[in-house]
Amino acid sequence: MSDDHDFDAWRREWRASATRDLDIDALLENARRRNRRDKLVTALEVVLGLVTIAVCLATVLMPGLPVMERSLAGGLAALAGLFVAWAFRQRRRSWVQRPADAAALLEHERRRLDGQLRYWQASLVGVAALCVVTVLITFKSALVDGEGARSWLLSTILVLGIWLITLIRKRAVARRVTRRKHELDAVDPPSSG
Repeated sequence: MSDDHDFDAWRREWRASATRDLDIDALLENARRRNRRDKLVTALEVVLGLVTIAVCLATVLMPGLPVMERSLAGGLAALAGLFVAWAFRQRRRSWVQRPADAAALLEHERRRLDGQLRYWQASLVGVAALCVVTVLITFKSALVDGEGARSWLLSTILVLGIWLITLIRKRAVARRVTRRKHELDAVDPPSSG
Protein backbone atom coordinates (compact mmCIF):
# COMPACT_ATOMS: atom_id res chain seq x y z
CA MET A 1 0.00 0.00 0.00
CA SER A 2 2.80 2.40 0.89
CA ASP A 3 4.53 1.84 -2.46
CA ASP A 4 1.32 2.71 -4.36
CA HIS A 5 0.85 5.84 -2.28
CA ASP A 6 4.48 6.87 -2.84
CA PHE A 7 4.20 6.18 -6.55
CA ASP A 8 1.00 8.25 -6.82
CA ALA A 9 2.64 11.12 -4.91
CA TRP A 10 5.71 10.94 -7.16
CA ARG A 11 3.49 10.88 -10.28
CA ARG A 12 1.54 13.95 -9.09
CA GLU A 13 4.79 15.82 -8.44
CA TRP A 14 6.19 14.81 -11.83
CA ARG A 15 3.01 15.86 -13.65
CA ALA A 16 3.00 19.20 -11.84
CA SER A 17 6.67 19.82 -12.68
CA ALA A 18 6.25 18.59 -16.26
CA THR A 19 3.58 21.23 -16.87
CA ARG A 20 5.31 24.15 -15.13
CA ASP A 21 6.74 25.39 -18.41
CA LEU A 22 3.24 25.68 -19.93
CA ASP A 23 1.76 29.14 -20.25
CA ILE A 24 -1.05 28.75 -17.72
CA ASP A 25 -2.35 32.25 -18.46
CA ALA A 26 -2.74 31.41 -22.16
CA LEU A 27 -4.51 28.16 -21.28
CA LEU A 28 -6.87 30.02 -18.93
CA GLU A 29 -7.57 32.71 -21.52
CA ASN A 30 -8.46 30.02 -24.07
CA ALA A 31 -10.71 28.38 -21.47
CA ARG A 32 -12.42 31.73 -20.71
CA ARG A 33 -13.00 32.38 -24.41
CA ARG A 34 -14.42 28.87 -24.83
CA ASN A 35 -16.62 29.39 -21.76
CA ARG A 36 -18.14 32.54 -23.26
CA ARG A 37 -18.82 30.75 -26.55
CA ASP A 38 -20.26 27.69 -24.77
CA LYS A 39 -22.54 29.89 -22.66
CA LEU A 40 -23.88 31.61 -25.78
CA VAL A 41 -24.47 28.24 -27.48
CA THR A 42 -26.17 26.99 -24.32
CA ALA A 43 -28.46 30.03 -24.25
CA LEU A 44 -29.33 29.45 -27.92
CA GLU A 45 -30.08 25.76 -27.26
CA VAL A 46 -32.33 26.65 -24.33
CA VAL A 47 -34.22 29.28 -26.36
CA LEU A 48 -34.69 26.91 -29.31
CA GLY A 49 -35.75 24.15 -26.94
CA LEU A 50 -38.34 26.43 -25.34
CA VAL A 51 -39.63 27.42 -28.79
CA THR A 52 -39.94 23.72 -29.67
CA ILE A 53 -41.84 23.05 -26.45
CA ALA A 54 -44.14 26.02 -27.13
CA VAL A 55 -44.90 24.77 -30.66
CA CYS A 56 -45.66 21.28 -29.33
CA LEU A 57 -47.94 22.67 -26.62
CA ALA A 58 -49.67 24.94 -29.15
CA THR A 59 -50.27 21.84 -31.27
CA VAL A 60 -51.80 20.08 -28.27
CA LEU A 61 -54.26 22.97 -27.86
CA MET A 62 -55.34 23.00 -31.53
CA PRO A 63 -59.06 22.23 -31.88
CA GLY A 64 -60.07 19.19 -33.86
CA LEU A 65 -56.76 17.36 -33.50
CA PRO A 66 -57.02 13.58 -33.00
CA VAL A 67 -56.13 12.25 -29.55
CA MET A 68 -53.11 10.35 -30.83
CA GLU A 69 -51.58 13.46 -32.37
CA ARG A 70 -52.30 15.46 -29.20
CA SER A 71 -50.58 12.76 -27.16
CA LEU A 72 -47.64 12.69 -29.53
CA ALA A 73 -47.22 16.47 -29.41
CA GLY A 74 -47.41 16.41 -25.60
CA GLY A 75 -44.85 13.60 -25.49
CA LEU A 76 -42.55 15.52 -27.83
CA ALA A 77 -42.87 18.60 -25.59
CA ALA A 78 -41.82 16.48 -22.59
CA LEU A 79 -38.97 14.90 -24.56
CA ALA A 80 -37.76 18.32 -25.71
CA GLY A 81 -37.91 19.59 -22.11
CA LEU A 82 -35.87 16.64 -20.86
CA PHE A 83 -33.32 17.10 -23.62
CA VAL A 84 -32.96 20.83 -22.92
CA ALA A 85 -32.40 20.13 -19.22
CA TRP A 86 -29.86 17.38 -19.98
CA ALA A 87 -28.03 19.51 -22.57
CA PHE A 88 -27.86 22.47 -20.17
CA ARG A 89 -26.44 20.21 -17.45
CA GLN A 90 -23.84 18.75 -19.85
CA ARG A 91 -22.73 22.16 -21.06
CA ARG A 92 -22.62 23.64 -17.55
CA ARG A 93 -20.30 20.85 -16.43
CA SER A 94 -17.76 21.91 -19.06
CA TRP A 95 -17.50 25.52 -17.86
CA VAL A 96 -14.13 26.12 -16.26
CA GLN A 97 -13.85 27.17 -12.64
CA ARG A 98 -10.27 28.43 -12.31
CA PRO A 99 -8.17 25.25 -11.79
CA ALA A 100 -5.17 25.32 -9.46
CA ASP A 101 -2.47 24.38 -11.99
CA ALA A 102 -1.82 23.41 -15.59
CA ALA A 103 -2.27 19.68 -14.89
CA ALA A 104 -5.75 20.32 -13.46
CA LEU A 105 -6.62 22.52 -16.43
CA LEU A 106 -5.48 19.84 -18.88
CA GLU A 107 -7.48 17.18 -17.01
CA HIS A 108 -10.54 19.45 -17.12
CA GLU A 109 -10.04 19.82 -20.88
CA ARG A 110 -9.98 16.03 -21.28
CA ARG A 111 -13.24 15.73 -19.33
CA ARG A 112 -14.77 18.54 -21.39
CA LEU A 113 -13.85 16.76 -24.63
CA ASP A 114 -15.37 13.49 -23.34
CA GLY A 115 -18.55 15.36 -22.42
CA GLN A 116 -18.72 16.97 -25.84
CA LEU A 117 -18.51 13.60 -27.55
CA ARG A 118 -21.13 12.11 -25.18
CA TYR A 119 -23.43 15.07 -25.95
CA TRP A 120 -23.34 14.47 -29.71
CA GLN A 121 -23.76 10.70 -29.31
CA ALA A 122 -26.87 11.24 -27.19
CA SER A 123 -28.16 13.82 -29.68
CA LEU A 124 -27.75 11.32 -32.50
CA VAL A 125 -29.69 8.66 -30.59
CA GLY A 126 -32.44 11.14 -29.69
CA VAL A 127 -32.89 12.34 -33.25
CA ALA A 128 -32.88 8.72 -34.49
CA ALA A 129 -35.68 7.89 -32.02
CA LEU A 130 -37.64 10.91 -33.22
CA CYS A 131 -37.08 9.78 -36.80
CA VAL A 132 -38.45 6.30 -36.06
CA VAL A 133 -41.53 7.83 -34.41
CA THR A 134 -42.24 10.13 -37.37
CA VAL A 135 -41.81 7.25 -39.85
CA LEU A 136 -44.29 5.13 -37.88
CA ILE A 137 -46.78 7.99 -37.70
CA THR A 138 -46.36 8.64 -41.42
CA PHE A 139 -47.25 5.00 -42.19
CA LYS A 140 -50.18 5.09 -39.78
CA SER A 141 -51.44 8.36 -41.31
CA ALA A 142 -51.10 6.95 -44.82
CA LEU A 143 -53.23 3.95 -43.87
CA VAL A 144 -55.90 5.89 -41.98
CA ASP A 145 -55.94 9.38 -43.48
CA GLY A 146 -54.30 10.07 -46.84
CA GLU A 147 -54.29 13.88 -46.42
CA GLY A 148 -52.52 13.83 -43.05
CA ALA A 149 -49.82 11.55 -44.41
CA ARG A 150 -48.42 14.29 -46.63
CA SER A 151 -47.56 16.60 -43.72
CA TRP A 152 -46.12 13.69 -41.73
CA LEU A 153 -44.04 12.64 -44.74
CA LEU A 154 -42.64 16.17 -44.89
CA SER A 155 -41.88 16.00 -41.16
CA THR A 156 -40.16 12.64 -41.64
CA ILE A 157 -37.98 14.02 -44.43
CA LEU A 158 -37.10 17.02 -42.27
CA VAL A 159 -36.19 14.82 -39.28
CA LEU A 160 -34.11 12.52 -41.53
CA GLY A 161 -32.23 15.61 -42.72
CA ILE A 162 -31.64 16.68 -39.12
CA TRP A 163 -30.44 13.16 -38.28
CA LEU A 164 -27.99 13.26 -41.19
CA ILE A 165 -26.67 16.66 -40.11
CA THR A 166 -26.34 15.38 -36.52
CA LEU A 167 -24.45 12.29 -37.74
CA ILE A 168 -22.03 14.43 -39.76
CA ARG A 169 -21.52 16.79 -36.81
CA LYS A 170 -20.98 13.88 -34.39
CA ARG A 171 -18.32 12.38 -36.66
CA ALA A 172 -16.57 15.74 -37.03
CA VAL A 173 -16.61 16.22 -33.25
CA ALA A 174 -15.24 12.69 -32.74
CA ARG A 175 -12.32 13.42 -35.09
CA ARG A 176 -11.64 16.77 -33.41
CA VAL A 177 -11.82 15.23 -29.92
CA THR A 178 -9.38 12.48 -30.91
CA ARG A 179 -6.96 15.00 -32.43
CA ARG A 180 -7.24 17.34 -29.43
CA LYS A 181 -6.65 14.48 -26.96
CA HIS A 182 -3.49 13.51 -28.84
CA GLU A 183 -2.32 17.12 -28.58
CA LEU A 184 -3.06 17.10 -24.84
CA ASP A 185 -1.23 13.78 -24.41
CA ALA A 186 1.81 15.25 -26.11
CA VAL A 187 1.83 18.05 -23.54
CA ASP A 188 0.83 16.00 -20.50
CA PRO A 189 0.35 12.20 -20.61
CA PRO A 190 -2.85 11.06 -18.86
CA SER A 191 -2.50 9.35 -15.51
CA SER A 192 -2.89 5.58 -15.53
CA GLY A 193 -4.22 5.04 -12.05
